[in-house]
Amino acid sequence: PLAKVAMEKVRPGETKIIPLREEQRFFQWMENIHDWCISRQLYWGHRIPVWYCDDCGEEICPEPNVDNVFKCPKCKSTNVHQDPDVLDTWFSSSLWPFSTLGWPNIEDPDYLRFFPTDTRETGYDILFFWVAREMMMSLELTEQVPYRFVYLHGLIRDEKGKKISKSMENIDQYDPLNIIKEFGADSLRYVLISNSVPGLDTNLDPKNIDVAHKYCNKIWQASRYVLSNINSEDKLLNVEDIDRNKLKFPDRWILSRLNSVIQQVQTHMDNYDYLQMTRELKSFFWGEFCDWYLEMTKLFLYDEDYSEKYVQKSILIHVLETFYRLLHPVMPFITEKLWQTIPKVTKNVPTIMYAKWPEVNEKYIESKLEESFLLMSDFVREIRRVKHDFEIPLKRLVPLQIETENKELFEICKNELVKMAFINEEKFIIEPKIDAPPQSARIVLGEIPAFIPLFGMIDIEKEKERISTSLEKVKEEKLKIEKKLKTPFSERAPEELVQRERKRLEELEIQIEQYEEQLKILE
Repeated sequence: PLAKVAMEKVRPGETKIIPLREEQRFFQWMENIHDWCISRQLYWGHRIPVWYCDDCGEEICPEPNVDNVFKCPKCKSTNVHQDPDVLDTWFSSSLWPFSTLGWPNIEDPDYLRFFPTDTRETGYDILFFWVAREMMMSLELTEQVPYRFVYLHGLIRDEKGKKISKSMENIDQYDPLNIIKEFGADSLRYVLISNSVPGLDTNLDPKNIDVAHKYCNKIWQASRYVLSNINSEDKLLNVEDIDRNKLKFPDRWILSRLNSVIQQVQTHMDNYDYLQMTRELKSFFWGEFCDWYLEMTKLFLYDEDYSEKYVQKSILIHVLETFYRLLHPVMPFITEKLWQTIPKVTKNVPTIMYAKWPEVNEKYIESKLEESFLLMSDFVREIRRVKHDFEIPLKRLVPLQIETENKELFEICKNELVKMAFINEEKFIIEPKIDAPPQSARIVLGEIPAFIPLFGMIDIEKEKERISTSLEKVKEEKLKIEKKLKTPFSERAPEELVQRERKRLEELEIQIEQYEEQLKILE
């Protein structure tokens, strides 16, 4: 009967099990349940609270909270002894959700406030041993489910998927205390959370912990850069108090992206999708805030003629502070430390733990502006690639001709495109129809073609000779690897070496295509 009642609560979703597929395993256990022997012959544990009279054989079960029995209530004999067995560990564990909150005193303030609880987080391997028994005990003793959600995580294995045990080689590198000592607790937490998929095991690769440590360092260094550009005399404003007419294109973009990310992070957290949540945050911070917004703020912060630098400084602090709050559940230590160091422009609280969780402000979300920024950033990357391919100095100004009828798409970001890609503004043309100039590098993004005339920028003949020489060297290396893979090498050599050669072959094929394309441009 206990199992039946528990199943009746899970089926309609009063308690939800994540991932959903684990519900079927829950039902299989409960439908095939057997009697449970709750006594164990162990040295440690909760002693069974039953005494026996040595004279009359009476079984004595005292009132709750009575720790000892000295006399038999039936024959008054003092020759009594307690049952030597202990309770199965899962028996006492099954009482955890409510016994820790004051039960059986159901008027206890903690019980009234927190029970039923919200989420039980545990490994999928003890779904029956713990979760199912908590469900049955709670429904029997309190007539309520113990929690609304059950989140089942996987087990931690080594990088090859093997179970981690004390007898394995290099066990020290998987000891969390050793990992924390070398890389910090935040790095370990990030690796475990960012690789967590409900119900699936996680392979713990020490290399990934080092990557997470570098992410922590990136957060620290970016924060130092921001703080180094802010003086105690700076008048920082709450973003809400900044005149929107004073916001530059990059400012509007980063505020739009920040609020979009808040929205996405909240959705992922509501769905217990911590893998996507952490990826979203890292992609935003590293790929958008650091790689783009920080770089573009230099256009204004280092401009001596620009008098409204407080706008960018206020936004830098706002984005950082919001990012810290979003990341805090994953990396509590570095976010607390950095949060304590940045100036506060809103109501202050003593710790980030008391700070309000970020909320979306939809008035800042501008989807079309985000599209314009994405197009602008793609153009900057492509122009930099062309400069690299033809050995043109990065900061040398180049002409640019864009063919599009949607001129407004570029007008909003023209200033940033010119400065970030080092374009010759006098030779920057946007027209509905453009004839491709001779000896020009062609860029196509979406349906928008653009041209960078190379005549006069480089020594065409010398460049053709350089590219041709490089092309021949690459072709020779490719031919050698192809011959090597046709020999018994591919069968006898370790698989790792064979795969390395094949990967190199793919890289060479891409290089050949690039060199041939460059020669075609110069013809």
